[in-house]
Amino acid sequence: MSGKEFTLNLMGGDEVLEKLMEFAQNNDVKDALFVGGEGVLKNFELSEMRGAGKVENKVMHGPHELIAVSGRMYKRQGKHITELKVSLAKAGRRSISGMLLRGIVQGEAEIKIRLIDLKKMVIA
Repeated sequence: MSGKEFTLNLMGGDEVLEKLMEFAQNNDVKDALFVGGEGVLKNFELSEMRGAGKVENKVMHGPHELIAVSGRMYKRQGKHITELKVSLAKAGRRSISGMLLRGIVQGEAEIKIRLIDLKKMVIA
């Protein structure tokens, strides 16, 4: 199944990381990359780097447009792990980015996932 892409469609009220975990478990995902996404999140929490190794968690309320995603999900020692980095923007304001710790979909959203085979990847 390596290289195969999926689009995970999310509905209003869905918690993003819970739905990604369900997808990973239902499809026995071993290694995958997040390659795209769009939609609107509300009531979310991000972990942001604040220079000199400092990490700050930020809770935001109200709708923010999902403008970029990256990261991966993988299975190690029988446990699925999701590392989803997002950039979000509120109308008329600067964007914010970080590791998504939790987030609720407002309206609809989608995350594009590409399965990969790490054994076939070349490290340059």
